[in-house]
Amino acid sequence: MPADSGSLKQDPQDSRSPDRGSPFAAKVAWIAGILLIGILIILNQSPALAPPEQPATQQLPTIEPPALLDGTGAISKFLVKLAHAMVNPDDQVSRTSLVGQVDQAAQSQVDRLRAALAVAELSDPESGVARLTILKNDPKLAENVRADLLIFEQMLTSKDPMLVEPASHEGLVNRHGWFAKLALSRGMDDSNPSRAPLIDGGGRIVLVIAYFVMVAFVAVLGGIGCFAAAVAMAALGKFKTKFQPPNPGGSVFLEVVPVFAAGFLVIKVLLPVLISGPDGLPDWAMKASLLAQWGLVPLCLWPLVRQTRWADFRARLGWHSGKGIAREIIAGIFGYMACLPLFAAAVVVSLLLALVFRGAGPGGGAPQVQNPVVDMISKAGTLELMMFFVLATCWAPLVEEAVFRGAFFRHLRSRLPLLGAAAISACVFGAMHGYEFFMLGPVISLGFTFALIREWRGSLIGCMTAHFLHNATALSFMMLLLPILRD
Repeated sequence: MPADSGSLKQDPQDSRSPDRGSPFAAKVAWIAGILLIGILIILNQSPALAPPEQPATQQLPTIEPPALLDGTGAISKFLVKLAHAMVNPDDQVSRTSLVGQVDQAAQSQVDRLRAALAVAELSDPESGVARLTILKNDPKLAENVRADLLIFEQMLTSKDPMLVEPASHEGLVNRHGWFAKLALSRGMDDSNPSRAPLIDGGGRIVLVIAYFVMVAFVAVLGGIGCFAAAVAMAALGKFKTKFQPPNPGGSVFLEVVPVFAAGFLVIKVLLPVLISGPDGLPDWAMKASLLAQWGLVPLCLWPLVRQTRWADFRARLGWHSGKGIAREIIAGIFGYMACLPLFAAAVVVSLLLALVFRGAGPGGGAPQVQNPVVDMISKAGTLELMMFFVLATCWAPLVEEAVFRGAFFRHLRSRLPLLGAAAISACVFGAMHGYEFFMLGPVISLGFTFALIREWRGSLIGCMTAHFLHNATALSFMMLLLPILRD
């Protein structure tokens, strides 16, 4: 094993000497890393790769509960809650406009059935019944959809919907969620505990909309401005990269990747097995999983185990102040904003791929894309939400940047040009996330952006700042939005 390179002094990147380790250790690390990350990819993508279950016949589509962010459900919840908070019951012009948006979002048979229930709430029961009648006369209407339609039709015409086929209530709620609860609560006082959660939240919706508009305004103007400035600076040769790649031969920073992947697999696979009981995972499983991820922090220190001195480790990993903490933070914000057009393009491409690979949702509606973050937030309590927010805004910028930009990118740059190293590290970074494969584009674009910032600044402070900024913005928006959409 080669001797340590010695302590780095004033400039943390003043030496191109190889990192500690050996070519043989690098080969072992590559094999272990590919194997472990491959297992993680298979575990993450198994739901996405499995073909969707086909209905027994083309006339009998499965009625699945509405996803939290499915088109008709999300729009209907937003508009019903907004109408109860902001729209006067006698303002028929505004309510007609809201009804039109619900109708436009409903494409499949199931969507149209549910939209009729939302229209009955936004306008009047007669309007909902009229839409159910049109749907009922569709010769291609599936029989299971027709069965639910007839019950809902009775509810909309009854003075007390709760008295209409009480034995069917649980099944309707299981299949239609918020929509069935809304139909059952018709006629109740708005303050009734069974009805209030279904229609409350309009004021928070206004705040979410204001927040989204503000963020979008800053992102568009700032992104365009910073992108133009970055292009101009690059054309004028004013970008001086601070990162200096090491010479080939070392392995300790590459070894961090399989070590981290192994730890992540323990949390993802072994931990659920250890804590699960006869009835499945306990209620505290989510807290345990979130807390266990902090146990991965020491894995970033693997080069110290391999006898790299602290000063060299910190300097080479990028845990130094660069040109000053404040300056590095500003550079991270600038770099993130400059690459927002790349992120926006990746989002558009991923949405198009979702349409291709996922196709239509049940009954021909919009595709329902799986998102582990949305799923987690939708099920989390207050404590879990706080734990997850801290994890996303503190743990992720610290640990993921140390592993993927500090260690892995550094090793790749010993043999590859910037774009190749940035692309490979970004793809591995994206693959470690639990998104469906056609939705990984935005995550990969972020990883690519963070790698460019690492090359530009040398220090990880800029990457960590950009990572924090993105996660905090996206997560705060989701944490404001998703609780409103819960049943």
